[in-house]
Amino acid sequence: MDVFKGSRGADGFGIFTNPRLTTNAIWKVNLTQNEALSNLIVHASGLVIVQAVINDGTTIQSFMVLPSQ
Repeated sequence: MDVFKGSRGADGFGIFTNPRLTTNAIWKVNLTQNEALSNLIVHASGLVIVQAVINDGTTIQSFMVLPSQ
């Protein structure tokens, strides 16, 4: 699985990459403030559910991105 900033690139070359995620695995990625304010693309070879959590020190916001059908 890869996380790209801005637009999708070649597999294995995202700003974050983890080629060995197993079924039902959890992968936490800590974003910088600049990355968090960017268009992020998650690319995986299988189905994934992405949960984004934004904690600014005062409030916590969370949302989930489901795979397209």
